[in-house]
Amino acid sequence: MEIDLRFMKKLSWSAPKLTKTSVGLRLYKTCKVEPSFVELFKANIHKFRTWAVTLKETPQGVFLYNWSIPDHERDRLAIESRKLSTAADGSMEIPVPEGLALDGYQKAGVEYILQRKATLLGDSMGLGKTVQAIGTINAINHRAGKKALQNILIVCPADLRLNWNAELRRWLVDRYSIGIVDKGVFDDAEIVIISYESLGSYEKQLGRLWDLVIADEAHYICNPKAKRTANLIGYQPKRGEDASKFKAGIQSLRRLAMTGTPIPNKVENIFTILHWLDPVTWPKRGPFVHRYVMEGNHWRLGELQSIMRQKVMIRREKKDVLKDLPPKRRTVHVLSCDPSQMREVTLVAESGAMKKWMDKFIDAKVTFEISKALEDFIYREAKLAYESVMAQCAGASFELFHAIGRAKVDGAIEIFKRQAEETHKFIIFVHHKDVCDRI
Repeated sequence: MEIDLRFMKKLSWSAPKLTKTSVGLRLYKTCKVEPSFVELFKANIHKFRTWAVTLKETPQGVFLYNWSIPDHERDRLAIESRKLSTAADGSMEIPVPEGLALDGYQKAGVEYILQRKATLLGDSMGLGKTVQAIGTINAINHRAGKKALQNILIVCPADLRLNWNAELRRWLVDRYSIGIVDKGVFDDAEIVIISYESLGSYEKQLGRLWDLVIADEAHYICNPKAKRTANLIGYQPKRGEDASKFKAGIQSLRRLAMTGTPIPNKVENIFTILHWLDPVTWPKRGPFVHRYVMEGNHWRLGELQSIMRQKVMIRREKKDVLKDLPPKRRTVHVLSCDPSQMREVTLVAESGAMKKWMDKFIDAKVTFEISKALEDFIYREAKLAYESVMAQCAGASFELFHAIGRAKVDGAIEIFKRQAEETHKFIIFVHHKDVCDRI
């Protein structure tokens, strides 16, 4: 049986009633269904949750509850939501590991995400969207008094998988098993990190109901015709199309999309993300394109942004939260390198000239790289120690440094591309000419 809004409208609903809930005044109407409906509800729970429909089994029978917000309450919540979507400070206490702390605007971001089942986190680059996503996991578990989120899927570009792994291990309060899908191996852990390109290869393993799905760099699914889009959000073949093209997509109780460019140059490209997050507000592409994209209708973009902020989006720019930002923030990006490039690095590292200083060099290099994400005084001390070892290694170390630069350039270029999408200008410091030419 196909479950859609037309099916829902055909059910025999009672007249709406007003009740007070833990989240404010709500309207609800009920519909008695057959006991066999329970299995149908469980199989389509993501759809029913999207439509604000719950199920309750009682001695009198099985009932569906359809919840809505009264008009006066909806107006108040809309104003409150739009205000919170630009909040530069938050007061909510969110657990973090000892020695770490969220900035005020990051707390506000977590607070916004907690208030809804689906969110578009659109902060500009460098404001810590990843940290806010992990903070949300910590906050949900803390509220529940247990590890409420037990299976989490993180979908991201391939070069960000290692970075997500490092940030999760750094910021998570509860202990989780973390698996990275790589080279044909699906690691069935509590938190699974997978690239967009790999989704189609693991439909069976991904075909569960996830507690939370995070789509990082969500503009990767802007193209509705792309395979990676269909693999994540699903695809319903149009009339006359081959039925085998049907994709169920990834099913989840909560959804979080993250991108630094929530309103792209081609406005229609945001529709796929909005439909994935809130198919009730944005059900079809055609009306969306007609209202916001067709010539002469660009003046309605302010209206679109206002609705997005009210329904799903929180976005702050650096100028909005400048008081929370330190003078300089260092971020370490972990890059995946091609095996052939790593072999070149290994050959240089194991040469006779390098062996003498290798142990000292590695210790100093690792300490120096880690210190980039720590306090300034730690960074300065590590930098001095690293430079001292570098001076002793002299020519051999520069040859190794050159090989490492060549190995990292492809991964670095992907980061620069994302930066270019979000920032008008930025500076790249490069030491070797051939590396500079590649960039």
